[in-house]
Amino acid sequence: MAFGTRIYDRHSAAVGDALTTAYLFTELLQQFKDRGHSTWGELIKATDSQARSMQF
Repeated sequence: MAFGTRIYDRHSAAVGDALTTAYLFTELLQQFKDRGHSTWGELIKATDSQARSMQF
């Protein structure tokens, strides 16, 4: 388990990967909510500012 998310079997790679991605996304959304954010606008603003601060 990563982030408390089940890693699905890869009998069909596409289905297993899609399920794992969906559950991971919901875990990340819960973490965002736990930090006091509640709207898509806040999510976009927070991730946009983090992306701009990254150095490649």
